[in-house]
Amino acid sequence: MTRAKDISKILTDADISGTLDVSGAFTSQGIDDNADAVAITIDSSELVGIGTNSPSSFNGGANNLVVGTGSGSEGITIFADSSSNSAIFFADGDSTTTGQLNYQHASNAFTFHTNGGTERMRIDSSGNLLVGATSSNAGAFGSISPQILVAGTIPQVALHETDTDKDGYIGISSSTMFIQTADSIPIRFGTNDAERMRIDSSGNVGIGTTSISSSDKLSISGGRARIVNSVAQSGNTLDNSSFSGLIINNSNNANGDLAGIVMYPTSQYTAAAGVFGYRESQTAGGLSFWTGSNTGSERMRIEAGGNLLIGSTSYSSSSNNKMIEGNGGVFFARAVTSSAGQLTLANPNGNVGQIRTSGSTTTYATSSDYRLKDNINYTFDATSQIKQLKPCEFNFKTDLTTKIIGFIAHETQEIVPQAVSGTKDQVDADGNIDPQGIDNSHLVPLLVKTIQELESRITALEGA
Repeated sequence: MTRAKDISKILTDADISGTLDVSGAFTSQGIDDNADAVAITIDSSELVGIGTNSPSSFNGGANNLVVGTGSGSEGITIFADSSSNSAIFFADGDSTTTGQLNYQHASNAFTFHTNGGTERMRIDSSGNLLVGATSSNAGAFGSISPQILVAGTIPQVALHETDTDKDGYIGISSSTMFIQTADSIPIRFGTNDAERMRIDSSGNVGIGTTSISSSDKLSISGGRARIVNSVAQSGNTLDNSSFSGLIINNSNNANGDLAGIVMYPTSQYTAAAGVFGYRESQTAGGLSFWTGSNTGSERMRIEAGGNLLIGSTSYSSSSNNKMIEGNGGVFFARAVTSSAGQLTLANPNGNVGQIRTSGSTTTYATSSDYRLKDNINYTFDATSQIKQLKPCEFNFKTDLTTKIIGFIAHETQEIVPQAVSGTKDQVDADGNIDPQGIDNSHLVPLLVKTIQELESRITALEGA
């Protein structure tokens, strides 16, 4: 051992073996040591400790250089020019730059590199995380950049639940955004810390419900669905290329096939109603209405030609059904030849009129039950009223060639008010004529009473 307590200078190129103890400051070319305690330790395993004299006591996978005293905050600072980079490189026997951590002082970005130094990820100066990209894309968010950007030929984020070994993915492939699972599990969507919608493992969608029937592609609970059409439409509004709204399609392409909506007014699905489009031919479709139990029966349909059928799928005079033709004709049929009502008219007073058939005849009846009447008088003067009536011959302005014998409504109204409807000279809101009408059957009682009065006078004259 060589000690140099009294020697002020050791000659250059001197070889020293053993231990060299220096008290006080120590200066040599490249080293300026002003420490008053051990600052750097190189142990027998050639492990280096700065601030610690036992680097070998640390994890053997990363104790070649150990920095810190273990008391208070510790750190390493890499000091570089403001336009240059600060970096830590990772190398192995195959490459001197297998990976690196790089801080770009010019852009204030922290970059991460692998496999020969290729950049894989960076945190930019705004704190945004970019994976597979070197700059952010504001995209649909205007001037606001996304905080996390994943870029690549098939960019995706994979999620793995370790306790159940289930996987999910979010990404883009072939210009298509996807959110999907790799296992038979649902996807759920929520707001305000509550689930609002889910797609189950079969691809069925539930909104407001977590219980989705296997036969329901869409289930909505606790609310309503609204379709808003802001496009002006006219003309052929059933063209699927221009229609804006809900389209329900049956692709089976057979006559009679249905496509529509079924409504269940009970939670047990035991009562039902439905509205369906049905196929009459390749180019003609009708509308069918069903009611009843969960099997239901068709009650009404509108044919492709515009005919409205009630009670049957085709009109027949031998069954109970009704038809309003698209061209305006109205048909009523009953399945019996005995007396049967075809049409009943009513108001708050009850049934006030009826059309009935019996055999091959038709009766047009108005209410005449004695139980509905009061102040019955058989002695009124009918002849004087008949004499005031003004039968005339005329034609309608829309048909100048056809002569008609009848009455003028307002003239008759003055004599027999119940025979006439409407008001003289009345017009609608647009100034069009609101015409009066007349029911000549109300004149029959006057005619009968007048004949009776004439018969009485004739009988009296013949007996004089």
